[in-house]
Amino acid sequence: MYGSKHVWLLGSTYQSSWWWSDAPWHSSIITSSKDPINKIINNINGSQQQQQQLLLRNDDEADVVACDFRAMNLVVQNVINTDFTELSTDHNAITVSGLEQQQQQKPANRLHGYAYDGIWAIALAINNHIRNRNVNFSDQKLFRTQDFRDEMDRIDFIGVTGRVKFRSGERIGTVTLTQIQGRNIVHVGHVDILNDQLKLNGHLMWHDSIPPKDRSHITMKLQSISTTVYACVCVLVAAGVLLSIAFFTLNVRYKSHVLVAMVVCLWW
Repeated sequence: MYGSKHVWLLGSTYQSSWWWSDAPWHSSIITSSKDPINKIINNINGSQQQQQQLLLRNDDEADVVACDFRAMNLVVQNVINTDFTELSTDHNAITVSGLEQQQQQKPANRLHGYAYDGIWAIALAINNHIRNRNVNFSDQKLFRTQDFRDEMDRIDFIGVTGRVKFRSGERIGTVTLTQIQGRNIVHVGHVDILNDQLKLNGHLMWHDSIPPKDRSHITMKLQSISTTVYACVCVLVAAGVLLSIAFFTLNVRYKSHVLVAMVVCLWW
């Protein structure tokens, strides 16, 4: 299930270069609630043979997984990863704090930007809710009302992670697309969910330099016989018609002849 006819899209929840290191494949232990691992075979013999075999046993059948980091590197080439956007790519955009994105302190964690924008979203929603509904901030029911949920859905501002907007309580943001190329993860584009737009930067790579087909293509093509065959059939048909006319003429002209009369009698 890999090669020029397949494209894999994975969620980027793995550590960097996870496919290149052979450590996870011979040190990880997979357990089952029904039946534990029956056997783990690691057979590494220099340049002659390097493979790891993980034999799992379940109730119905035994599954064998045998691959090393070289095989993994071959399989994951050109795999596309989807991930949330850590920081907005528009570095000159003015955020809700009044600063440009590039003026913000670089986050130490990939989730810090979302925590920062989340605090701003809650603060703005509370402020708008109190101002529009004239409610008390100390009211414990403030966050449990449908009006506050509706206020969250009306939130719309520019944060460090891009445009911040919610729909039915879910963040509508930008999905970053990356691709595994060699030993590197290369940014190849992003998906703007709010505007339903896909933007690629031209760095995508494909096996054989051609993207695989995502559907069956139907091509309408007029089918016809060969001109030579058609001409031969027409000549034979014409010859048959001429012979039929000739025989009919002979029968009419020599109908009184004995042989012709005998043939006519045989026909009837």
